[in-house]
Amino acid sequence: MDENQLSILDQTIGVASQRKHLTKMFKFFHAIYQVMLLHQGPIYEFTLTMDMDNTCFEIDHIIVYLSRSNTLKKCHLSFGPPIKYRLPLSFFSLHKLTDLYIKWCCLDHQPTFCGFGRLTSLYMMNVDISTKSLLHLVSSCPLLNKLGLECNIISNERSTINELFLVLPLIEDLSTWHWIAQCFSQDGVPKVIPTTLVHLKYFSLFDMCFSDENKLSIFGHVIRSSPNLEKLSVMMLHYPFPENFVTDSITLEDYSDIWLERLNEFEIVDFINLELEMEFVKLILAKSPVLKKVRITLDDEVTKEEEMFILRILLRCPNVSPVVEIIVERFPMGKTEYQSNKDTLRWKLNVLAKDRISTLPQNIIETILCDLHIRDAVRTSVLSKNWRYSWTRIPKLVFVEDTFDKITGKDQLSVMEQELQLEGLGKWRLETCKFLYTIYQVLLLHQGPILQLTLDMHASEYVLEIDQIILHLSRKNTVTELKLQFDSNGDLYILPLSIYSLHQLTNLHLDGCKILHPLTFSGFGSLTTLYLDDVRIRAKTLLHLLSKSPLLKRVTLLYDLYDNDYVPVPFIELFECLPLIEHLTTSVALFDLCLNKDAAPQKLPTSLVHLRYMCLEDIRIPGHNGLSCLALLIKPSPNLEKINLRNPQMYRGEQYIDGNPITLEDYSDIWLEHLYELNIIYFANLKTELEFLKLILVKSPVLKKARIVLDKEVTKDEENQLLRNLLRAPRVSPIVEIIVERR
Repeated sequence: MDENQLSILDQTIGVASQRKHLTKMFKFFHAIYQVMLLHQGPIYEFTLTMDMDNTCFEIDHIIVYLSRSNTLKKCHLSFGPPIKYRLPLSFFSLHKLTDLYIKWCCLDHQPTFCGFGRLTSLYMMNVDISTKSLLHLVSSCPLLNKLGLECNIISNERSTINELFLVLPLIEDLSTWHWIAQCFSQDGVPKVIPTTLVHLKYFSLFDMCFSDENKLSIFGHVIRSSPNLEKLSVMMLHYPFPENFVTDSITLEDYSDIWLERLNEFEIVDFINLELEMEFVKLILAKSPVLKKVRITLDDEVTKEEEMFILRILLRCPNVSPVVEIIVERFPMGKTEYQSNKDTLRWKLNVLAKDRISTLPQNIIETILCDLHIRDAVRTSVLSKNWRYSWTRIPKLVFVEDTFDKITGKDQLSVMEQELQLEGLGKWRLETCKFLYTIYQVLLLHQGPILQLTLDMHASEYVLEIDQIILHLSRKNTVTELKLQFDSNGDLYILPLSIYSLHQLTNLHLDGCKILHPLTFSGFGSLTTLYLDDVRIRAKTLLHLLSKSPLLKRVTLLYDLYDNDYVPVPFIELFECLPLIEHLTTSVALFDLCLNKDAAPQKLPTSLVHLRYMCLEDIRIPGHNGLSCLALLIKPSPNLEKINLRNPQMYRGEQYIDGNPITLEDYSDIWLEHLYELNIIYFANLKTELEFLKLILVKSPVLKKARIVLDKEVTKDEENQLLRNLLRAPRVSPIVEIIVERR
């Protein structure tokens, strides 16, 4: 309509009052009157939206007109402040209504009102009504299955929450505000709802606050009584908690009987990560086996750091749904303790004064001495006559040069030390000679079998004293666990032939040495654990060593020294020598040596059915052999329980090609039904790495923990995006905890 062209009614109003607002409102009603007078046929849907600042009888006329024709099925009346429109009695004659939406109204029907027999959907927003009228209205709508309540209860006749749910036998969609529960709970909250809301599929609660015990209890009762709930939406309202409020009101134990087996979507708005809010989210994740989407909209007050903290907590939350997608977004836009400790200390001193340790059995005393530093164990010889030779019978000896201190006093030098000092030897050489001299003393005085021996020291290619120590051990031939760790600075210590006579060995740890055993070596028949790090060994020698140790279960191969005199280890033959392997630690550098620029085989000729733990160092998943070797080991290992992967630090700058990321289809034959833990150290956030992580999540049904340690090159923004991607990633394990952290 042209604003400059006024009807006769418009001209009259303009002359009478010159009030622009009234002119606009009367023009609006004049248009409605014209439409209705000219309209032919039934009216099934009617919508009226306007603001009100005075009593408006024109609306009464419109409703009377609609009630007379009595064909209306859907009615939408939305009025604005400051005055609420009081619905006329004629409104209650619209008996054919199926959908009703009223906003900013006053509703007070007569007791003789027989209800809306066909009404299935009712939404009341900012409607003034008494509890008695509300119960009468809802109870008079027997087909009601969708209800939205944001009502201002103007009078409360002590109605209970049970009465409200009893009149909603077919309710499928329920939206309400938290204070509705308050109005229906004046006499306390019942322990249970007297009826099961078996038809309820969607429940939305606005302005929820966990600090109110009544609201919290009613909310819990509704969820507990709704076994077929499919969608749950909560909008939070935050105000200070009362002083006596218990912050642990929600626990999984309190709601152990809840099981939302059909819930597929959950939404919480204005989330600020209060303890109870997070506990409620955890509850939903733990009780919804088919949950597909969780949407958490953060409050404006949540900082970036708090948001990151929320993401980390959510990653660790167990959930029973393997396909849930979690989306986190924002709107567009003293004294008593001291006395107790003092009394405890006094009691301990009294016990020591009685020397109860000396009365212990000899085997227990030896166990205690084994846990002491060898220096302290020897020093126990001065305690008493009974203790003088106790240390000589301990079966475990540990000698570490860097932490070793001479047994004699600093001012009192032994004859050997004095002679070495007079010869003017350097400090390092002097300390090494003193260290070896002490070992000689211990071994000469030692009585009984030596079962475990550790030697950690600086060594060059030829050290006669070490040869003599190993020869001494071979003559007794009682050692079951031997650890030799040398810092050689490039000149690797060559193991003597006498070490191959230690046939009782079950555990052998070698670091920083060279192995050149004869082909006549018959092997270590009892060896179950072998650790080789920074060890130089020929391919043929390594295969011989492994094949002659038939009981090997734990193997660590980290050596990476290599020159033209050494041929690569045949890859397939390497694993054929490990039929019982359970625990494998190695590096991709070893695979590079094994393959010698050849392509990795498609599969291993033997199945690693016993392999439970696998650790790969310097893996470089996007690298040349990283992913291929990793897949080669995973595929024949159906019983893997734990995988540890360690990338080099800051290796994104090495320009590894990341153009062929893996897909689930490439590894559809993998199924790790026993894997419960995955660790990836120095995760560079490359595409192939992320796809591999997702692959593990969808192929490991009992995975409990996936720990990701980020590389230094990963920025905060990349970390944030990674957290979001992992929240949305599908996973088949309902209890997996994903931890993303930095060192």
